[in-house]
Amino acid sequence: MKRDLIKVFIGENLSKAILLAVNLLLISMMSVSEYAQFTLLFSLTMLGTQLACAATERLYIVDHENFAPFARQALFGSLSLCLVAVLVYLHGMVSLLENAIVCGAMLILSLQQFRRITYQQRQYFGFYVVADLLKSTIWLVSVVTLFYIVGQLTAAVALTLLVFASIAGLLCMPKVPPEYLAIRQYRLRDLFSAIAGNFEVYSYTLLAAVLPYMAVLLVSQSENDVLVATYGAAMRFQAVTASVIQVLNVVILPKISTAVSSGQGPKFLKSSHKKIPIMSAIIFLVTLIVSLAMPYVDGGKYPDAPHIFIVLSGCSWMSLISVASVNYLLARHAYRQILIAMIAGLLVIVISSIFLQLYFQKYGIAYAALSGYVVIASFIFVAAKRKSILDVSAEQRAI
Repeated sequence: MKRDLIKVFIGENLSKAILLAVNLLLISMMSVSEYAQFTLLFSLTMLGTQLACAATERLYIVDHENFAPFARQALFGSLSLCLVAVLVYLHGMVSLLENAIVCGAMLILSLQQFRRITYQQRQYFGFYVVADLLKSTIWLVSVVTLFYIVGQLTAAVALTLLVFASIAGLLCMPKVPPEYLAIRQYRLRDLFSAIAGNFEVYSYTLLAAVLPYMAVLLVSQSENDVLVATYGAAMRFQAVTASVIQVLNVVILPKISTAVSSGQGPKFLKSSHKKIPIMSAIIFLVTLIVSLAMPYVDGGKYPDAPHIFIVLSGCSWMSLISVASVNYLLARHAYRQILIAMIAGLLVIVISSIFLQLYFQKYGIAYAALSGYVVIASFIFVAAKRKSILDVSAEQRAI
């Protein structure tokens, strides 16, 4: 377990570092309007891919025997819905070629992510890590190479290079043998039964996929290229602070699950809460250093990006505060509380953004995103605390 955690920890963060390098290069290479276009196309591609794969990933791992035989059909079904939704959203905003590139990118990235899901289920963590590293590295090399050959990059070209990198990575990684899957016969209603039986789990999974992209989705409605590019630049830097939260999720979930199964869940949760001040200090330090470095990285092209980055890093801080709590609720199968928190937070973001943009034209959406994260973190923190108190009381009565 420990070796696998270290392997995934190093691989995931190295891959994110490469992706950050790619985005920093694109920030410096592209004009403001072109980077605004890339921000929109890339964000929708990643959002669509995550929405298409989120439910499939959870079902494939936690209900493998029943779901795996029609997992690929479920993936293509959800991907089809996501493609339609993205195309409707992009209607009239981008060219036909860019629409086609986004669709192709979503398809290839979904297939590549599904290959990684099969590795994850079999616990082939080496393949799981290498698959993403390979894609990211090929994308970085191709972006740098083409830039020095041609001298400039457009949003469509940058996203097309990501498609080719994903195809190359997919072809290089081996398939997982199907085991027993061809032996049993399944009906379509079995698929719907598996999804309906876990409705709350997959609902909050889908909402959690949308949440990080809400700021870009809302700001893209302004049709202000400078503002869209500014938010895009800020969010690329926010990946630095967000990676800290992802690392904690990777480490804490298995630990707290073990603690819950042994009756030590409330004790583990309490000790995790005591570490919040130390982790908060790390987040604040990273935020300060990155915000000071941003003007030098982008050459002052986005003067408002540091302030937006600081506000969005507040969202990462809220995630940090609730990371132990949400994992405790997951370990206790308290999915409904998480779902309610997600719905409440998204509603706050949408509603508050309408009013905050009236008073803070540039920063209103960032403040709205932070408000939504505060609501989610507060609700989850309180729900986990209450759940742990009930668990302690139940254990005492049992004694």
